[in-house]
Amino acid sequence: MIMNASIRRAVFGVTLTVAATAAQAEGDGSKPYRMFENPEPHTGISSSGFVWLGFSTNSNTSHDTATGANSTGPMVGPADEGLQFNRVQWTLERRLKANLLSRMGPLPGPTATEWDWGMRMDMVYGRDGIHTLVNGFDADWGVNRAPSDDPNGKSRQNYLGFANLYAQIYAPYGEGVVLTIGRFMTGIGHLLPTTGGYDPSQFYSRTYAFASQPIEAVGALASANVMRGERGLMAAELGIVNGRANWQDNNNDKSVIGALRWRSPEMRWRVDYGFMTGAEQTEPGYPTQMPFHRVSSPRNQNRQHHSLTMIYNASEALGMHVEYLRGRQDGDGKADTVDIFDGPYYKGGAYYGVNAGMRYRLSPQMTAGVRAEVFNDTRGVATFPNTMARGRFHGVTTGISYSLTPNVVLRPELRYDWQTDRGVLKAFGDHTKQQQTTLSVDARIYF
Repeated sequence: MIMNASIRRAVFGVTLTVAATAAQAEGDGSKPYRMFENPEPHTGISSSGFVWLGFSTNSNTSHDTATGANSTGPMVGPADEGLQFNRVQWTLERRLKANLLSRMGPLPGPTATEWDWGMRMDMVYGRDGIHTLVNGFDADWGVNRAPSDDPNGKSRQNYLGFANLYAQIYAPYGEGVVLTIGRFMTGIGHLLPTTGGYDPSQFYSRTYAFASQPIEAVGALASANVMRGERGLMAAELGIVNGRANWQDNNNDKSVIGALRWRSPEMRWRVDYGFMTGAEQTEPGYPTQMPFHRVSSPRNQNRQHHSLTMIYNASEALGMHVEYLRGRQDGDGKADTVDIFDGPYYKGGAYYGVNAGMRYRLSPQMTAGVRAEVFNDTRGVATFPNTMARGRFHGVTTGISYSLTPNVVLRPELRYDWQTDRGVLKAFGDHTKQQQTTLSVDARIYF
C-alpha cells in the first residue's frame, strides 16, 4: 500500500507538470507542444504520450456511494464519479514504411519495395490501465493486485502495465506483408483498440460492445494486402494467440484471430470484419485467470467473438458508422464444467449487439456527435467484470469534441442508459435502478 501511494504521488506530480506545459501550444498556438525533442530523424524511433483526466456524475448514486469506485457501472470509461485519473501513457514507436497498417487496414499509395522493421511500446498507468493487463504478466504485478483491505475493488486503484509491446517486419511480397509478434491490441471492433487511444470514438464513454470485445492478445499476426484496384483496397489478417489477455496459457490450446478490411478507392467507405475464436477454459492444474476466463473444464469450451463494422465519410465534415457484433461462450453442461458464478453443469451463453453513430464537424475545432446502442447479454457472458447484472442494455449518447489547443482535446457528453429483460440484479445505482443519466467530460493532453 505504501509503494502504491508513492507511485500515485509521483505520477500525479509528473502529470500536473506535463498538463500545465502541454496546454500551452508553441508560438501562435498552431503548433503542438512536444515534451521531448523528437528523436525520429536520428534513430527512427519517436516518443510521445498523453494524459487523460475525466469528471463524471450520474442521477442514481448517493454521496457515500460516489466516493467509491465504479459507481457509474456498467458503463465503461467514466467508471468513477467525480474526478478520475484515467491514464498517463508513454509511447516509443518505430513506424514501418508500408502501405498497410496492421490491425487497422490498407493505405493508398505505391507498394513499398524494401524490407523494413518496426516496434511499439505503450506504457500506461491509471484507472483505465485495467483494460490493458494480461494474465501471467503485468496483471500479476504487486501494484496491480487488489489491496488486502479492499478485495472487492471499491477503492480507486490505479494500474500499471503495457498496452502494446511488439515488433514488426515488413516483407515486399505481393502487395505487401506485415508480421506482428509480441503483445498487441487486437483491433477487433469499431473502437479499434490498437494504440491505447481507442480512436475513432469522439466520446469519453465507451460502448457495451467495447466491454465484450477482445482487447489484448499475445502471439503472432500476419497482415497482407490482397486487393488494390478499381474495386478498392483490401487487407486480410490471420494470427495465433494465447487467448484473451493471456501471456501464460491456461490450457493446451491456442486461439485464432483474423480480419478482412476493405476500403473504397477514395477512402470514403470502409468495412471491417474481425473475429477471435478458441478454447478459453481453464483446465485442471492451471491457476484461475479472472476476469476473462471464468469457465473451468477438462474439455475444450470454445469462446468466440465476431464484429462487422461499416463506416461512411460523406464529406470532411459528416461521418457515420454502424457495428453489428455477436459472440458466445460454450459450455457442455457436464458436472465438471464450472462457471465461477453459475456453478457446475454450465451450459454457456451468447450475446449480440448493434451500435451506430454520426458525427458532424461544426468548425475546425469542434465536432458534434450522437451514438445509440442495444446490447443483449441475458446470460452475463460479455458485460462481466463491468457488472454482474444481466439483461438487455440500451444507451444513447450525445456530445462534442473540442480542440482547445493542438495539444488539448475536451469531450463533454450526456448519456442515458436503461436495462430491460433483466435477471436478478438491476444494473445501475449499486443494483437499485434500471436506468441512469450520466454527465461526463474528459480532457486529453498530448505531449
